[in-house]
Order: sequence, then structure tokens, then C-alpha cells
Amino acid sequence: MLDEKISIDGVVDNIKESSDKHTYFLEIMDNSGKINLVIFGKEADDLEKNNINLNNLLNKRIKILGIVTEYKGSLELILKDSKSLKIIA
Repeated sequence: MLDEKISIDGVVDNIKESSDKHTYFLEIMDNSGKINLVIFGKEADDLEKNNINLNNLLNKRIKILGIVTEYKGSLELILKDSKSLKIIA
């Protein structure tokens, strides 16, 4: 699955920001378990411009399209672009 685009929907279980406030890490829980979604600065800025406050996504169900990567032995999902995140509920 590495480097493949996948689409998942799940509930945002946890939100963290990098110390420089330019990267967000959202823990997404779906039927298969948890995965971290990484949203880098440009995409985060674009989401904010489209009235999506990342800090308000806690406990919301979202649908995302991203690219599977591995970081420090764990799989994570990199958000493809700002249009690849939809709030479902």
C-alpha cells in the first residue's frame, strides 16, 4: 500500500499541531483501526481559507483522499490536497 492513493472515512480522534504551527496531525479512527493523517502547511492554509478550521474537526466524521507513507515504522496518510478532505458529519 505504500505510495498508493487511498480514500477512507473515519472519525477524528485526536488533533496535534507541529511546534511551528505549519503541520497538523489528525488521528483517524475507522472500522479497521487508527491511522495518522498529515496535513502540511499549504493544504492547512487552503482548508482554513475554505472555512474548515482543523482544530474544530475533533469527533467529526471526515472522508479523505491521501497517499500512504511510512514514518518511523508506522503507516500514515498524507492529505493529497485541500479538496481531498470532506466533512461528513
